[in-house]
Amino acid sequence: MVEVNCETDFVARTPDFQQLVEMAARGVLGHCQGASGTKLLLREDELAQVRAGDGGELLSDHLALAMGRLGERLSLRRAGWLRAPGGFVATYAHGWVPAGPAVAMGTYGALVACGGPGAGPPPAELRELGRRVAQHVVGMAPTALGTPEDELGGDTETRLLAQGTLLEPGVPLGRYLRERGGLQVWDFLRFQCGEEPPQEPPQEGSAPPG
Repeated sequence: MVEVNCETDFVARTPDFQQLVEMAARGVLGHCQGASGTKLLLREDELAQVRAGDGGELLSDHLALAMGRLGERLSLRRAGWLRAPGGFVATYAHGWVPAGPAVAMGTYGALVACGGPGAGPPPAELRELGRRVAQHVVGMAPTALGTPEDELGGDTETRLLAQGTLLEPGVPLGRYLRERGGLQVWDFLRFQCGEEPPQEPPQEGSAPPG
């Protein structure tokens, strides 16, 4: 997931800008696939040094060319990546930019590392449940994971699994997932365009089993 900023809505809707976003997303994916661990965050200066494809030019070079074509200041703000060994990464993007064939775009985005209760590929129902959790992360802006046994918190609750579920606010998300197939949530990442990122990288969530 990458955050690329511009100054106007008009530029955000142009093919040039959206191609830059897609190029950055693909470059980050290739860069992170060789990394260790289950989470990686890149600051603006680190993102600028990522290459667009094997042997491609730096993203900072593509950024400069896009600014020249569009006549507006752009920035490669940050990027984040999650891995879910034995599970899958659910995604959700929210905003007014229509979803493209390869990269979803919007003003909010979330990644959720999760998996099913057993071995093997998760069924479609659990994958859809993972997408709903990612949607919840965008809407409720949690800052910590919590545990599946957490009781329901109040309106200011920041632990994901203790927050009231979007569709059933009276039920904590952890219990909601247990009652619908046992989807496990291991970690998550949320971006909002223009927000000030935390000074310290967020801690990794619970590690996948095994």
